[in-house]
Amino acid sequence: MKKTKNSGKKTGMKRAMVIAQSGGPSMVINQSLVGAVMEASSSDAIGRIYGALHGIDGILDENFVNMRKISKTNLLKIANTPSSALGSVRRKPTEEDCRKILEILAKYDAGYFFYIGGNDTAET
Repeated sequence: MKKTKNSGKKTGMKRAMVIAQSGGPSMVINQSLVGAVMEASSSDAIGRIYGALHGIDGILDENFVNMRKISKTNLLKIANTPSSALGSVRRKPTEEDCRKILEILAKYDAGYFFYIGGNDTAET
């Protein structure tokens, strides 16, 4: 997957989506990733779809891939692969991390944020 940086251009009325994975890798988190990306791709409300590499670390480092460039064939392969396609991280964000994450999401005009993982992720 090719890394991408924000071009600084907003997508008109459409908002961007950021998606990240956390916790232990499994087929379920890849299926969730692919389901969210495929649905977002068909939405009139969502423009760019950014996949954050290695969970919140990818957001904090602004290390994203353009999920729209991944073919449907490859997305379906990812959905059936037991792993964490975007890479995972196992750490809880600090209050400062959360502040910075919100700033970065605003910078990328992200109106949608999906964080896929287990119990710790749900508590984040």
